[in-house]
Amino acid sequence: MIAALSSLAGAALLTAAAGQETPLAPFPGVWNTSAAGCADPESQHGLVIEGRTVGGYEWGGEVVSVRWNRDNRATADLDWWDTSDVDANGHPITRRKTWGFSLSPDHQTLTVRFDDQSQTYVRCRRSRL
Repeated sequence: MIAALSSLAGAALLTAAAGQETPLAPFPGVWNTSAAGCADPESQHGLVIEGRTVGGYEWGGEVVSVRWNRDNRATADLDWWDTSDVDANGHPITRRKTWGFSLSPDHQTLTVRFDDQSQTYVRCRRSRL
């Protein structure tokens, strides 16, 4: 898990939007679906948003645009890939997806909306990268 997240973090998957170094600020951090997941180095339910990088266990995406709503929610268009969706040569296929990002008032809970679903993450206290 650590190796997978580290490789994603180092892959520079996010592109700057509107001249921002971090197009998804204030969302950067290490996130997991539970506090127990944050403490588990083998957890496969994490999400990393750092610098120009977004990714999880065996998936990631490059931000091609970000739109901000008045309530400080972001909608991002991603060139998204998943290792379970590969071409004939075994390379992940990139597909355009739209994800939404919003934080709780205390910035400790992140909700990500995608594919008519949503997933809530808690901020991990320490980086596992």
